Amino acid sequence: MSFKDQFFIVRNRLFEKKNIILLIVLTIIFLILITCLTIIQFSINNKNEISNLADGRTYKIVHEVVDDDVNNTLRDVDFDDEQIEKIKNLEHVDLVVNEKYYLESRIEVSAFDKGSEKGVLTLKALLNKDDIKIKTGTNLENKYELVCSDIFYPHEFEDRIYSDLFIPSNEFLDKEIKVISSNEDLDEKEITLKIVGSYENKYMETANTCYTDMETYDQITSKYMGWIGSYDEYGNLIEKEYNEYTDYFVVIDSKENIPFVLEKLREMNMEYYPYFYTDYSFLYSLFLVPLFIGLVVIILTFSILYSFISKKNTSRLNNIGILKAIGYDEKDIIGLNFKENVILIIASYIISLLIYFIVLNYLTYTFLAEITYNNFILNVPYLLIIILLILFIFIIYLITKLSFKKIFNYSIQELLITK
Repeated sequence: MSFKDQFFIVRNRLFEKKNIILLIVLTIIFLILITCLTIIQFSINNKNEISNLADGRTYKIVHEVVDDDVNNTLRDVDFDDEQIEKIKNLEHVDLVVNEKYYLESRIEVSAFDKGSEKGVLTLKALLNKDDIKIKTGTNLENKYELVCSDIFYPHEFEDRIYSDLFIPSNEFLDKEIKVISSNEDLDEKEITLKIVGSYENKYMETANTCYTDMETYDQITSKYMGWIGSYDEYGNLIEKEYNEYTDYFVVIDSKENIPFVLEKLREMNMEYYPYFYTDYSFLYSLFLVPLFIGLVVIILTFSILYSFISKKNTSRLNNIGILKAIGYDEKDIIGLNFKENVILIIASYIISLLIYFIVLNYLTYTFLAEITYNNFILNVPYLLIIILLILFIFIIYLITKLSFKKIFNYSIQELLITK
């Protein structure tokens, strides 16, 4: 059979009512399955990322607990330099730092104001240059320098984010910004900072995050955790009592060494608790639920497609009889129908992908804005989507062959007289 003849026959069949319905059904099925694959990959990627996160190896040491022999009680003692050195010298401890430098600070930057959206940065102290991966520009070398996230959104997240408020690195590199110091000793001094580089966005870190050195961080941020005020009978502030940063964070070099370090801290009478609590139950649900839905849909799809294609072939018995009568063999007839169904699959696949990308792009900045803003991993599972298409083509091939088994038991005469 020539290609021209095949094209003529298949083209005339494509726009039949049954094929239009099949196209719509397949589009819906592909949308469901691609969505399931996206959620499954999201759960796997984020579980792996969380398990490798440094925050999962970080513990806050609150104070030292000391026996009071006089009163037969326990009392808290603030850390001194000698105690901190002992902790730093413990095997498998990567970092020991005052909580001030492990936490983050919010700073307003009018240079990034745009419309009703205020320019706001999340400022962190860079404790180790290897903690970030520079993409453009340079790492911190001097005082009053900043490096900011490469996919940069210098605003706070509320209900949604706006794609036009993201700033590419080439637009903020070497930009100078002015901030007002919150350090109590500097009396709201204006400090000029220069953005010297961009770094690869970090998982579970806001898209408005920038890093500076510890000395600059000290000058920009408050010396204290907070304060408690005393007021007179008229509500006027008369005295402030400041809360110092007294606790420390310990970062352990690997998950395997966490029990060892914690045991050493207990031996030193240190009280601690994890900085980051991990609950994988939600991610497990995100994996199992779409996996179950996907498997059920595939099983139902096989049944639906077999029934649909069988009925479609049965309605064409006269046409099949004519093809056999003029010399087309069974292989040719199966090939024609397979090509027709493959075209429908590919067409529905493309339509479903277009809808998927349009909806995903919308959701990225609305319902999924928090995921985008906090750099959770939401990638399109391209490889799985391609495998899905190959699987469906194989399923269609099997169904097409199976659906013709009974039909080919009829003689040409029986096929031609069938109504």
